[in-house]
Amino acid sequence: MSRPSPPMVRAVYQDGLAERDLYAVLQVAAAAGAAEIRAAYRRAALAAHPDKGGTPQTFHDVTSAFDVLSCPIARALYDRDRQRWLAKEEQERQKKGVSRKRSSKASESSNSRGAQPRLAGSLCKLHTVLQSMDKTRRNESISNLSSSLQKSLIAYMEERRHEPAEAGDMTDTTGEEQAEEADVCQGKAKSSSVRLRAVRSGAGTKYSAQLDLDSLRSYTRQNPLEAAVEAQLVLAQVRDRLVAAEEENPSLWQEPDEFCEIFHTVLREHSTNAETFGLSVFVQMRASQWVANSHCITSPVVSLAEAVALRARLVSARQSSWKELRQEWLQLLQQGKKSLSLADAETFVDKARSEFLERRLLQAIGSAEKAQQELLDKPEKAEEVKVPKVAHLNAQILKVHTQNAETWHQGKRHNEGLPEMLRDP
Repeated sequence: MSRPSPPMVRAVYQDGLAERDLYAVLQVAAAAGAAEIRAAYRRAALAAHPDKGGTPQTFHDVTSAFDVLSCPIARALYDRDRQRWLAKEEQERQKKGVSRKRSSKASESSNSRGAQPRLAGSLCKLHTVLQSMDKTRRNESISNLSSSLQKSLIAYMEERRHEPAEAGDMTDTTGEEQAEEADVCQGKAKSSSVRLRAVRSGAGTKYSAQLDLDSLRSYTRQNPLEAAVEAQLVLAQVRDRLVAAEEENPSLWQEPDEFCEIFHTVLREHSTNAETFGLSVFVQMRASQWVANSHCITSPVVSLAEAVALRARLVSARQSSWKELRQEWLQLLQQGKKSLSLADAETFVDKARSEFLERRLLQAIGSAEKAQQELLDKPEKAEEVKVPKVAHLNAQILKVHTQNAETWHQGKRHNEGLPEMLRDP
């Protein structure tokens, strides 16, 4: 089995690019070397830029092609997938005219068989959201659930009281977005790229070269277009070196000194340094398993070493728990030019979390009710759901259920009958 590509490569090379001829975009042969790729991009970027008579879409296509073809590992992935796609297209052309139609009867059968798993998945998400809420809001939410949904949730808890607790997926993305961001959800924007940003003023338009690399944002001072393109090529080389280093050392991000040395070595090779280059660095990431993608956790501009260390802390906190991420976010909100007081920062962060949970709650309820209805519409094809005879669900029940599950897996089984435990205290 081949080794998975590093996160930086997966962020540069996105699925779907195999259907496009990136070599044609830069007008180079598929066998073109790195120097030829850079030269072709320099020509294409200046010709395609809107300020030079091109269009925004054409310039975007040129930049996207360079992003992939300038990175050796991403380029190898593209070449492999391109060949597979071309072979698949040839097969499809040979099979043209042969259609396979799925009968409505088969479709109905498939839908009915999938209703039970969908209900279980929805109940898992609902359970996770309710457990994430404070006791008061949890009680309010539970009281608003229909009696049938309460019973289904209790049945779900009963069936899984001996199983390890599983957190439901609360990532703030649609199915398509999850497919695009299968590793670490960074939001809708592509998190790794080298591009130009236009800055317009009364004195005219200047450009800043930007390197977005897995939540680490670097940009240069503003320059005329030609100088900005040259700076972009330097940042692209920085990206390529870091990608190659991560391929050899997957823990590169946890070693700020080595990471920074690679960055500064490339600058020295171009007879410059961070100060002369006008380099500014900050960290910006999303945490879609905890808050909506409309919220970005952003640091002020700091040194490269500080940014790499901060990114490592934020990634660790995001993977660990909401409590740890909240603490890191609060500290960042109290820094920089637009710093907030601790009280205002807590209000902002807690509101973001509360709105996210409310949204997840409505989605989980809607999904569970839909799955319930599917089972009712086709009762003969649905598995029987055994529901314990209990009064109703509340926050205390959820708390006791979770404690009981944890104790069970510690080998200290107690309270043989969960229905008895679920009664109102």
